[in-house]
Amino acid sequence: WVKAQAEARIAQCHERSGDNQKAREIYAEIIKKYPDTEIAKDVRELLKGPDTLLETGINLETQKEYQLAIAIYNRVVEKDPSAQAAREAELHIGICQTAMNETEKAIKTFETYFSRYKPAPEDDDAAYFHIGHALEKAGRADEARKYLEQAKKARIVVKVKPKN
Repeated sequence: WVKAQAEARIAQCHERSGDNQKAREIYAEIIKKYPDTEIAKDVRELLKGPDTLLETGINLETQKEYQLAIAIYNRVVEKDPSAQAAREAELHIGICQTAMNETEKAIKTFETYFSRYKPAPEDDDAAYFHIGHALEKAGRADEARKYLEQAKKARIVVKVKPKN
């Protein structure tokens, strides 16, 4: 409890000095390390806004804490399914599922995303790339090619790590 409280105070110091990114990272760590403490509950309340929650999810995803990130992304979607943050959160849920090799789940998530938002390649929507990637991982190369061709038409930039 003392460690959680100390970390929360450190996060508050970062907020006061204008380093909100660092504060959000520390808050995410508190939730991860001390999920059942009163401090973690307070932090969750503090992070209620969908945009802040989305950023917390992205931070967790960056740290490869995919399950926690998905839980946060689901909260973003539940808060306001029509918000832009919810759209982005749904996309990230599929990305996390792909990263965890839950490719069939990811494909379903992306299919739901496509039916709900009806993105067009010219919208610069990264969903085409990500569903193509999931399909490719699932061994469905012909289907993957269709989406990856659409992604090529978009003006999106996706970082791809070369295999060693």
